[in-house]
Amino acid sequence: MLSAVSEIVQLASNIVEQLQKIDDFYVCTKFTEDMIGPQMVYIGDELYFRFMNFIYSPQPPESLTTEQVKKICDIRLEYIDELVNYQLNNMMVDTITDCTMAKNSYHASSMKALDFGCGSGLSSRMLLSRMPNLDLIGVDISEKAIACCQEQHIKATLTELRGRLPFNTAEFDIVFAVFVMHFTIDMLTLRELCRVLRPSGLFVFNVYQRDIVGLTEQLEDAEFCNIEVWKRLSNIGNNHAVMSCRSPLRESSL
Repeated sequence: MLSAVSEIVQLASNIVEQLQKIDDFYVCTKFTEDMIGPQMVYIGDELYFRFMNFIYSPQPPESLTTEQVKKICDIRLEYIDELVNYQLNNMMVDTITDCTMAKNSYHASSMKALDFGCGSGLSSRMLLSRMPNLDLIGVDISEKAIACCQEQHIKATLTELRGRLPFNTAEFDIVFAVFVMHFTIDMLTLRELCRVLRPSGLFVFNVYQRDIVGLTEQLEDAEFCNIEVWKRLSNIGNNHAVMSCRSPLRESSL
């Protein structure tokens, strides 16, 4: 990375003129394609990383603190129609549900599912439209996100990173994470996701701009098993993939 720093350019002045500072982040408030800068740029003397095209972050997503993750999620909510690529989200949820149906050997009239990092409720709505047999609830660390979901009558509850999830052990058949795993999820939370899955339950998520080998090691440490890349999405770049893994068979279930 250090060898590449000399090649990083100053953010163009016409984009800088459109920036709004929000805590540690900048948002380019003119949401047009000509305002999309390079992936890494200098703003003043500081290095920033472009996120969702129009947000500039002082660290890459996997290096953000818990409070920074919460803030960037709140920024996304504030500018959701300008920042969210709905076509990309539809394609991603299509791929995630395809993976779920291909991998899921458990068939029931209703399956309990968790939408981890549900945000505005967009992912929950999309998942339910494709899999109407889901009994789905979302969790998020953002109070604004939970309020947004509840306004739409989407089941969602507030949680905390590094905290115990408010669910029983082996409560869910499936856990989804849509555009969440590019952030680093702490080990306690990963273990909690494993805990709330039923034995051999399925965790399906998309990931990009992350070291998949390192993520796989984290999932193994959290006791997930059968970890695999289900599909690499080379057509959208950014080292993007849909992955799946399972919770282990526990002694009490043998």
